Amino acid sequence: MGEVQALLDIQAAEIVALEQSTLSAMLPVLRDARRELQQGLAEWLRSHPDGAERFTAQQLRVSLAAVERTLATIKASRPGLLAGFERAGELAGDLAGRHLITEIARFSQVFEGTARRVQLNTAAVVDHGRELLIPRYRTSAARYVGAVREDIRHQLALGLVNNETFDQLTRRLVKNGGPRGLVALQGVAGEPGARVEQIAEGLFRRYRHWAERLVRTEVVNAYAVQHDDGLFQLNQEREPGQEPYLRRWDASADRRLCPICKALDGTLAAIDGEWPGGLLRPPAHPQCRCVAVAWTESWRNFKGDVPDIVETPVKPKSAKPRTKPAPKAPPAAGDVLAKQLAGNHWGKAHAAITADLESDGLQAMADERPMRGTVVIEKLRPGIGGLNKSDGTIEISPWAADQARDLGKAWAHDPADVRARFDKLGAALERGQSGVEDRLRQQVGGVQVLVHEVLHDFSPLARKAYRGSAVVVEEVTTEILARQWTRDRYGVPWSLLRREGGYQPWMEAMVDGVRDTYSLPTVEKAWQMVVDAARDFKRSKATFITPESAVEAFSHLFPVPKDQRRSRAFMDSNGTPRAQAQYQIEALIHAIGKIAP
Repeated sequence: MGEVQALLDIQAAEIVALEQSTLSAMLPVLRDARRELQQGLAEWLRSHPDGAERFTAQQLRVSLAAVERTLATIKASRPGLLAGFERAGELAGDLAGRHLITEIARFSQVFEGTARRVQLNTAAVVDHGRELLIPRYRTSAARYVGAVREDIRHQLALGLVNNETFDQLTRRLVKNGGPRGLVALQGVAGEPGARVEQIAEGLFRRYRHWAERLVRTEVVNAYAVQHDDGLFQLNQEREPGQEPYLRRWDASADRRLCPICKALDGTLAAIDGEWPGGLLRPPAHPQCRCVAVAWTESWRNFKGDVPDIVETPVKPKSAKPRTKPAPKAPPAAGDVLAKQLAGNHWGKAHAAITADLESDGLQAMADERPMRGTVVIEKLRPGIGGLNKSDGTIEISPWAADQARDLGKAWAHDPADVRARFDKLGAALERGQSGVEDRLRQQVGGVQVLVHEVLHDFSPLARKAYRGSAVVVEEVTTEILARQWTRDRYGVPWSLLRREGGYQPWMEAMVDGVRDTYSLPTVEKAWQMVVDAARDFKRSKATFITPESAVEAFSHLFPVPKDQRRSRAFMDSNGTPRAQAQYQIEALIHAIGKIAP
C-alpha cells in the first residue's frame, strides 16, 4: 500500500509542476481517459470470471488510479480549472474510488512491478502540440491538417494516459480512421509529382503502416522532448566545478541502421544545441530508433568535435564600493518581455509590450473598446493563434503561449546564444535550406502572436469600420509591425520575417505590390517602406470610422514615385500626381481584399 501511495504522490507532484495552459489542454484527455478506463475495467470484470486477477485488469486499475489522483490534485491545487468539469459516470463502482489503491497493491503481489507510473507528462507534450513533428514535414502537414491533426494528438495523448503500447496506439488510430477523401500519399496535393488517392474508409484503415509510422515517430519524439527537459534540469543542478552534461547520439548498430543515423552515431551536441542538419534531437526521420543520452567530454568514446558550452560565470563577492555606483540603464524592452514570458506572467508581458509601443509614439485606440491588459490562454480554432476580443481581453492559444514562453526562457538565460542561433538560422534560410531550427522559428511565431494582438489596441480604426478592404489595412499593418518588433528587439533575421506567419498571402501581396509600383530594387526595401507606412498609420491621431477613410489614410502615407512626378500620363484630371499614386495603392488594397476569407 505504501509503495502504491508513494507512486501516486510522485505522479501528483508532476501534475502540480505542469503549467496552467498545459493542464487546461489536458482536461479533455483526462476526462475521456477516465471514461474509457472505467468502461474498460467494468466490461472486463463482467466478461471474465477470473477477470479481477488478470494482468489486463491490473493495468486498467493502475491507469485509472493515476487519472483519479491527477484530477483530485488539479482540484486541490487549482480549483478554478475544474469549474464545470463533472465526474464522468460511475461504471467502475467502488473500484474507481476508495478501494482502487487497495486492489492495485494486492494484485501487485501477483504481477510484480505492475504499479508503475503513467506517462502523463509525455501525454501532455503530445496533446499540447509542443514539438509535434507532423508540421515539420510538408507532406504530413498537408495530409494531416486542421481537425484531423487535433484528433490525432488527442487520441495519442489518450492512449498514453491509458498506458497503451505502440501496437495498441496504432490500433486506436486505425479504429479512428484518419484522413478521408482525396488524400496525398506522396507529395502535396496540387503540386507536380504528388500521388493522390480517393479514400472513403480512412487512410489508417486502408494503410495500417501509416498509423504505425506516425505513432512510433510522434511518441518517440515526445519521449525525447521530456528527456531533454530532464537533461536540462540535470545540468542546472550539478555541483560547482562539475563538468556540464552534453548529449550523445546513440543509434541502433544493426543491419537496419540507415546512413543518416550512422553518420550521427556517437556525435555530441549541447543540451540546447543541435546536431548537423539542424536536428534538435532524435528522431532524425520517421521510424527512427535513435536516442540521445547524457554525456560528458571526460567519458570519451564519441565522434567529431565537442560543442561549445556557454557557461554563466559565478560573480565573486566584492567589497562594498566607497562611491555611489552609476545608475543602471533601464533594461531593454526585449529583455523585460522575455522575463515576463519566462515566468508565465501574461498580464505583465502585455504591460511590457504596451509600454514599449507607447514609447514609440503609438497611442491606444479611442473607440468603444477598452484596453484591459488581460491575457487568457484559451484553446482556439485550428489555425488561430490569438484574438483581441471586443471586451479588451486578449486570448492566446496554448501553442502560441508555449512557444512565446520558451523563447522568453532561452533569451532570459542567454540572449547572446539566441542571437547567434538567429544569425545561423538566417544564413541557412538565405541558402535555401528548409526545416532548420524549427523550434526557434515556432518560438518567434508565438511572440509575434502576442505582440500582434496587443498592437490591435493601438489602431486608429474604429471597430465598426473593421470590414472590407480596411480589414486588410489593419491586419497587414499590425502583422508587419509585430514582425518588425521581434526583429528590432531579438535580432530575428529578415529572411525569416518574410517567409511564414499570420496573414502571409495579404502581406506578400502588399509588399510585392509596393515593390512593383515604386520599382524598388529589393523586397527588403519594399518591406521597410510598408513598415514606415504602417507605423505612421498606427500613430495617426484620427479615428477612422469607415473602411474607405482608413484605406485613403493608409494610401496617403506612400510617397509619389519619381517617374510619376514628371509624367502627365500618370496625373489625374486636376494634374495632381499624388492622386494617381493613391489610386494605385488603393487598387492594390482592394485587390488584396478580394482574397480575404
